[in-house]
Order: sequence, then structure tokens, then C-alpha cells
Amino acid sequence: MLSTYNIGGKSYRVLSSMIDVMRFLYDELADIYTQRWEIELGFRVTVVTLFVYSRRRM
Repeated sequence: MLSTYNIGGKSYRVLSSMIDVMRFLYDELADIYTQRWEIELGFRVTVVTLFVYSRRRM
């Protein structure tokens, strides 16, 4: 489902497979997405750190 929201004069579109807009509110989806990206960035830092450390040991 593609939803459009206007916040502060800017238009945002959110594409989601969760189609019940009363159950999955925009603010909640935005929080979940933010948390997901924090986890992804943490994984990236871990992988890069392990790669750099493994290259030093060669």
C-alpha cells in the first residue's frame, strides 16, 4: 500500500505491505524503520571492523 503524508509542507510517501492504516500508524512505522536502520548500521560497523582486523593479521 502506498500512503502519502504531508508534514511541515513536505510530502512523504510510504510503501508498505501492512495495509491496515488504523492499525499501523505512520508514526509507528517511522519509529520501526528508524530502529531497523540503527540495527543495520550496527551490523555494518561490526562487519567493517572484523574485516579490517582480519586484514591486519595477514
